[in-house]
Amino acid sequence: MSKRMQQALALLVLLSILLSFWVGYQRMVAEEHYNKLSFVVNEADARSFSGATGKTLAEVLSEMKKRGVFNILFKEASLGSLIQSGDLTVYKGYSLQSHPRYKDMEDNIPLKETMTYLVLENDTWLKNLKNFALPKIPGAVLYEKGKVDVLAVPSMLPQDQKEVPSASLGYEEVGIGFNQALADAVASMDMGIVPQIRTWKGIDANSMKLIYDEIKNLKNIRLILFNDPVIPGYPDEIQAFSAYFKNKDGKVLYPLGTIEFSDQIGSEKLAQNLDKWVVRLHTISNGEMRNFTGDTPQDKVLGKKAAIDRWQLAVKEREMRALLVRFWSMETPGLSYKENMTYLEDIKNALEEDGFVFSNGDFERLQMPQTPKLIILLIALGVASGLALLLDYLKFKRFAFFSGLFLYLGFVIGYLIINPTLALKAMAFCSVIIFPVFSMVYCFPNRKMTIARSVYSLLGMSLLSMIGALLMVGLLSETLFLVKLEHFSGVKLAHLLPILLVPFLTYIWMAPSPIDEIKNLLNQAINYRWAILSVLALVAISIYLARTGNDGMKISETETAFRQFLTDYLGVRPRNKEFIIGYPLTLVFFHFGAGKRAFWILTIPMVIGQVSLVNTYAHLHTPLAISLLRSFNGMLLGIIFGVLLLLAIHFIGALFDRYLYQYFDRSRHKGVFR
Repeated sequence: MSKRMQQALALLVLLSILLSFWVGYQRMVAEEHYNKLSFVVNEADARSFSGATGKTLAEVLSEMKKRGVFNILFKEASLGSLIQSGDLTVYKGYSLQSHPRYKDMEDNIPLKETMTYLVLENDTWLKNLKNFALPKIPGAVLYEKGKVDVLAVPSMLPQDQKEVPSASLGYEEVGIGFNQALADAVASMDMGIVPQIRTWKGIDANSMKLIYDEIKNLKNIRLILFNDPVIPGYPDEIQAFSAYFKNKDGKVLYPLGTIEFSDQIGSEKLAQNLDKWVVRLHTISNGEMRNFTGDTPQDKVLGKKAAIDRWQLAVKEREMRALLVRFWSMETPGLSYKENMTYLEDIKNALEEDGFVFSNGDFERLQMPQTPKLIILLIALGVASGLALLLDYLKFKRFAFFSGLFLYLGFVIGYLIINPTLALKAMAFCSVIIFPVFSMVYCFPNRKMTIARSVYSLLGMSLLSMIGALLMVGLLSETLFLVKLEHFSGVKLAHLLPILLVPFLTYIWMAPSPIDEIKNLLNQAINYRWAILSVLALVAISIYLARTGNDGMKISETETAFRQFLTDYLGVRPRNKEFIIGYPLTLVFFHFGAGKRAFWILTIPMVIGQVSLVNTYAHLHTPLAISLLRSFNGMLLGIIFGVLLLLAIHFIGALFDRYLYQYFDRSRHKGVFR
């Protein structure tokens, strides 16, 4: 490739960098203004406090409002929840005759062993049974001519005791709407309603209207949540379903809530139809709350701090703006009431100190402007140019330009014609592979460096790697990525490929004669040192990959405490793999191992540091300012630890040379630093 061509490609990379800076600035402005929070509390918890303390529900809600609670969650009732609360009692087949008021039921109810009879003990839910249970359960019949109403539903006939739990699965999860009277009472206190809707089998246009008719009667709706793993209407009826959440002019009436760690199939498609107005919700479940309690007052204080730390982390680093608060010791709500009101105050105060604002219940939209397609195409051109420059540097001169051109044309076709989101993710993946590999190959040291020069080289290498992160930010700063309805794909592969590529490229491919190098390696007998190093490398890579991503290995309590310590004192915790492993051992490699083949294993931590730096920005739901601060903290601590490590090695070496050198065979040992 000619020098002019190289310069032209470098200019295209520079242009893509400048455009990505512009996109990143737009994103940071949007994220900075997206700072309003809102508490959400489950209506069942509020009623539990009311019943246990002797306070009216209005009094309990008033106390919560003083502490920032303006939204109440209403989970759609189900036949199972009414059975649990005692509003319905269950009789299988002929056992209905044993009900104390069987004679008050409609005459001649046909008794069948394949039917389950749900006796309505509370007339409050009669209308809901008519409106929801009958249309949703094929074959269901409501007998209401007597003094006691009975819903008969077809159910599985169990063959043995093990099948009994399965026999009720067909009807217990069926949603039957909301307690309208209770919702109206909450709304009358100027509090918002957050309905959580259940899905059901056999959804069609007629049954979807059931939800619309129920929702339109609820007042002060602030957020829509869904209860089950699949959104109602997915996949064919999502567009029709979304129309129920818009007015006649097509304006979206309520934002869609997504619950962290609870992926719901169809949410991305529904969000697209709701103009991407998505609010992310975080909660600590009742089961998890038990992990923060303790037997002693000191344990309780520490547990409460840990819980508040988790809320702060969710809000600051994962853009959570709806906070569904569950409470302590709800098995004794009367005793824990005051403690839980204080808990609300403490969460609110901690987040306000972090600069966030609690709204009166309304949820705002993350206002990220749409990046023009021309800008996206130009940024992608920078990624393709980077590939061409990398291949040219690696001596693939005949294929370099055409490989970059092929990559770019594939992106253009995918982005403009086939699948824009998939094309963006694929090009972003290429970006976080190409530039870190290029930086490590280009900056690979061939001779020992001073400590100062080692630090300078590490900074230069990291800046080149950051081009990959910056172009990824330019490509993926779309609202769907920021609210995590879409995410960067190929995280583990993006960590693994550079680990495999960089040692091969630096020690074999860039050697004067790559073929001879490969032959020498194949002909060389494997000694115990190479075997031990190889095993250690494989183990390290396996652990590294296992800890990568959200589904990685569970961390220990000690590491959790260490992470929180770093967060408390630095504001944003740097990644351990960068400042403990990657950067310090890279400095050791630059200072001692550069040009020495025996130190090849130190290329692995070097790769880990650079790949971790770049993939920090693959967490697109994390505010960009937080990611930048995380990278700065990691680099600063990594350089400090690395320099201290080098000085310690020098000190230990000097002691060895002074006091122990005399005991070794001087013909073989010439001094550690001589």
